[in-house]
Amino acid sequence: MTYVPGASQTGFSPFFGAPIAGGGTLRHVLPAIERAMLPIATYVMATEPLGARIEALIPGRAAIYDTRFAFDYYRRLNDTRLLWGGRISVRDRSPDQIARFLRADMLRVFPSLEDARIDFAWSGLMSYARHKMPQIGRIAAGPLAGVWHASCFGGHGVAPTTVAGELLADAISGRAAMPDAFRHYGLARTWRPLGLLVAQTAYRLAELKDAWRDRR
Repeated sequence: MTYVPGASQTGFSPFFGAPIAGGGTLRHVLPAIERAMLPIATYVMATEPLGARIEALIPGRAAIYDTRFAFDYYRRLNDTRLLWGGRISVRDRSPDQIARFLRADMLRVFPSLEDARIDFAWSGLMSYARHKMPQIGRIAAGPLAGVWHASCFGGHGVAPTTVAGELLADAISGRAAMPDAFRHYGLARTWRPLGLLVAQTAYRLAELKDAWRDRR
């Protein structure tokens, strides 16, 4: 992000053409972008090194995730730890709380790890839009006109953000216009905190549907 001193109330004004890009931590930067974003936490933990046990659990090196809506994802690390992630929440929980939640999920898949110590647990903020699509474009009017932005990749940003960067670079340099399709998914206001409550409720309903399917 690029800023130059200006006459705004904050003491700074956006430099025209500078892209504003980020995830759930993209707060307190531009009100128009913050209002259109739901910061949602997801959780990750890592076990102690498991030694030879990891080979029996996960023989390969690929990452794994299940087919539920509220899915878990995990992989073995080079030091034989099991890295486990899952869940989303509007709450920023402590590492101890995260470890307790994720450990219960892990044991449903790998009950033999009952005695495995959890060494690390943490959370990270993703960003979601109300329409569930990435928000990529340029603010057209008002005091922030000319500011390019890219956010709200919903936790799937590794590949899409690379494409977004290329699109922004082409648009800013004049090599190519931003695809018209993104105009249909603008900075729709999320009406926090109501939007956060709706998001958490929707996720909880998805968890219940997953549990119902698992019982059938």
